[in-house]
Amino acid sequence: MASKQSVVVPMYRRLTVPAADLCWTARDRRLLMDAWDVLSPSPATAIASMSLASGFLAGADPTDPMVNAPRAELTDLEPVFIQAGDQELLLDGARGPAAHLEKCGVDVRRDVFAEMQHSVQMMAGRAPEADDANARLADRLRLAA
Repeated sequence: MASKQSVVVPMYRRLTVPAADLCWTARDRRLLMDAWDVLSPSPATAIASMSLASGFLAGADPTDPMVNAPRAELTDLEPVFIQAGDQELLLDGARGPAAHLEKCGVDVRRDVFAEMQHSVQMMAGRAPEADDANARLADRLRLAA
């Protein structure tokens, strides 16, 4: 189990498409590989995505609540703001953490933007949905301060 350390707690957390369960079930891998079959000529991109999770874990057990938020007791956590596009490849991965946080009593706000894909916020200045996403975050931060 990962060791608990003293950390500074932020006043707010912003999650953009939080695919937080790092166990990568066979179903998760199949969905990711199927999606990348459409988006990429090579499964290497999907495998690289799974490798990012492995790199984050650095050998830790993916079921350990210290590294896998959907398996952790998250009471007394600061408010969480989740944003995703409705065409997001990992949208289902955002729904699980949101439900788990709410079950733990955490204040969760979820925004899903129509016809938007991964990291909608990065389109700031080029897509009105991105400007809206970033404005909503700024509004939440002002309310939390």
